[in-house]
Amino acid sequence: MDSLLVKAGYEVEIVGSYGGAVKYKLTTPPSEIEFITPEIGRPGQPSIPVQSGLQAQALRYVEILLDNTRQITVRESTKAIKISAVVKVPSPAAFIFQKSLTLPDRRDKLDKDLYYIFDLVDSTPKMIDEVIKEMKAIQREYAKNWAHRTISNLERYFPESGGQGPVLVGNQYTGEMPIETFRNYVLRVFRNLIAGLKQG
Repeated sequence: MDSLLVKAGYEVEIVGSYGGAVKYKLTTPPSEIEFITPEIGRPGQPSIPVQSGLQAQALRYVEILLDNTRQITVRESTKAIKISAVVKVPSPAAFIFQKSLTLPDRRDKLDKDLYYIFDLVDSTPKMIDEVIKEMKAIQREYAKNWAHRTISNLERYFPESGGQGPVLVGNQYTGEMPIETFRNYVLRVFRNLIAGLKQG
């Protein structure tokens, strides 16, 4: 994989200190590829060799994303190339479950993670019910304390009133709604998610 990417024009970038994450970057068209793998057991090396010349970043709870996927058909065409492929992506519930578990460890990306969760849950009127139902089913497949940690992490940023979460999500909002109204709306969305996860 490493040699194929290099032949395709990607440049290798080592992120962090020795043994850190490896990224493959392409200037035109702008694109970036990272490989990740589940971190099992005690925290160890930031990256793990998965094949000759290829390092994957070891991250907690990644197995949730790998085990719970949906297939999306991609069809794109330009003058030079036509692409038709089936891509596996994490289900919305798996994405929210995994992001919720890692919130305290991703302070530099916390605002974005919270906004992604909000955007997914708020995308359609039925989404929150579907996410809650699927998250509960997924959570039964993993350690019991993961479900409790999910709720605890969300409540840390979205307590009954106020909290840091609505402010962080609101900082990325560019719509026409008054910011205080939007922040109150964000709090309601997350409190509904938390309440649903706590039931049964």
